[in-house]
Amino acid sequence: MMSAGVHAAGAGSEPAPAPGPKQVDPRRARLVGMIFATAICVAYVLVAPPSQDFASGHFRAQLAGRDVYLWNNLWFGGHPLPGFGVVSPILGALFGVVPVSIVSVLVATWCFSLVVERWRGSTPDLPDPVVGVVLFALGCGANLWGGRLTFLPSVMFGALALLFLQRRRPWTMAVCAALCGLSSPLGALSLAVILAAAWFARSAPRRLLVIAALSAVVPIGLLIVLFPEGGWFPFTAGNLVLLSAALLGAGWCGRYVPLVRWTVVVYGVVIACAFVVESALGGNVVRLGWLLAGPVAALTLLRHRRSMVPAIVAASLIWNVAYLSMAFLPADRTAHAEYYDTLVAYLGSQPVPRRVEVVPTLTFAQADTLALRIGGIARGWLTQLDRELNPEFYTGHLDADTYHRWLIEHAVAIVALPLGRLRDASLDEAAVIRNDPNYLRKVWENDDWEVFDVVDASPLVDNGAVVVDVEPDELAIDATRTGWTTLKFRFTDLYEVSEGDACLAPSDGGWIRIFVERPGRIRLTIPFSLGAVVNRGRSGCAPGGAAAHAPPITRSRSSTTVAWCLSRSVLRGWGTRPQTSPSVACGS
Repeated sequence: MMSAGVHAAGAGSEPAPAPGPKQVDPRRARLVGMIFATAICVAYVLVAPPSQDFASGHFRAQLAGRDVYLWNNLWFGGHPLPGFGVVSPILGALFGVVPVSIVSVLVATWCFSLVVERWRGSTPDLPDPVVGVVLFALGCGANLWGGRLTFLPSVMFGALALLFLQRRRPWTMAVCAALCGLSSPLGALSLAVILAAAWFARSAPRRLLVIAALSAVVPIGLLIVLFPEGGWFPFTAGNLVLLSAALLGAGWCGRYVPLVRWTVVVYGVVIACAFVVESALGGNVVRLGWLLAGPVAALTLLRHRRSMVPAIVAASLIWNVAYLSMAFLPADRTAHAEYYDTLVAYLGSQPVPRRVEVVPTLTFAQADTLALRIGGIARGWLTQLDRELNPEFYTGHLDADTYHRWLIEHAVAIVALPLGRLRDASLDEAAVIRNDPNYLRKVWENDDWEVFDVVDASPLVDNGAVVVDVEPDELAIDATRTGWTTLKFRFTDLYEVSEGDACLAPSDGGWIRIFVERPGRIRLTIPFSLGAVVNRGRSGCAPGGAAAHAPPITRSRSSTTVAWCLSRSVLRGWGTRPQTSPSVACGS
């Protein structure tokens, strides 16, 4: 994702008034950049810093290691997985998330240096690229230290796609572009911005640019439409000002390069949309600027302005402080897996699965190391979805009554309070718990935890049924009566009734409704197959059957329904959940 470097593939830049630089060894930037990137990676392995975003990527890799790719019941009562990216979790499961991230940093830096070498060969009046390559390696390293485990592979594949675009290898380019998008939707957007700018600037054959853009956007776009996750991410005015300043600064430095000018325009439009339209993209849009503003400025700054290079380096270092601050969290024992052993032992003594709310720690390790060990937690580490499903925790004034209503609605039976560092957004929740509301009764404690029962908790399943098994993509209950039963897990039409006589429908609140035709074990599974996705809804309650009053479930998608779903996703922004009705189901 190096916008300036693609320029070697086509038209040259406008002539700059400065004289050309002295010839330098083109391998020098590559060597220095790789040494710097390697040093960052070695330091990361030695320090092993805790970071907030590590938990999310590591957890998804663990799910992939269990062959879970479509749906996860262990966070939020259920949510879809593919729209967040599928390649990064699979690579993490196969090779480990840290090795994959380190390789991503090194390969991306190597590709960037190669692209810059060829570009500078066709544009000789640009400065020595060493500083630009080092700043790019620094940006990749900051993502590593910040725990951006799903974004880094997309950077690697995006860099490979641009390298093969520059070298006119369309099929390899298309594969890398697709892998970039399928690693992270944000990677697809970032690559699409660069390719769109190159199209306007005529910096590469337009046919190749279209192929690369479609390869990057279409596969992940289809997954987002088929598996909309929803939610929104904040984009503050302060971040908008900082990003705009960095973008304008890089644009001024590269004002003689058409590709840079057009990147500023295209990226500026995307930034404005992300700020105005509430969506899952939100403040995440800064990552492209975070990664490339400094390198582009250093690579395109005119020779007679070289005195500004130290200022660009300083600005890039400051720009990456936010990423690095996530790596140097003041984390305590809550960041380590063994911290959760005693809580797991206590919860394991419970006779049946019960939903647990674990107050989020500073590093969100509970969403990673704990969720898989206890059959899930009430919330998880996905800011966008948490803000949509649990807005009570983000208003800044959570009170005891609001918290009580949330516990009842989400069938939370146990609340676990870590006696360690909490994230800022958890302090209100912890304060409510410590005020001893009458609906919480302390049942267990040690030096690390305080655990409370919700005295009037609503059951995970009603109508006399009992939940007997909770897996990421499978649920089982023992039903004692016929008729409607509400199961407090999120409904998706991907579910199939693999055991027992029952059919499914969504409740008004989005939970699973089961019409039990014969008492006994009812098992719901989400098979991982193309047929299961295409024929989703096969276990839905059909009008005219035993569940005559059940809301109808869409069994197939008409062209009108698909168009409606697509338009809703486009209008509400990347990754947002279309509002559905029982007669028009846009997905899980």
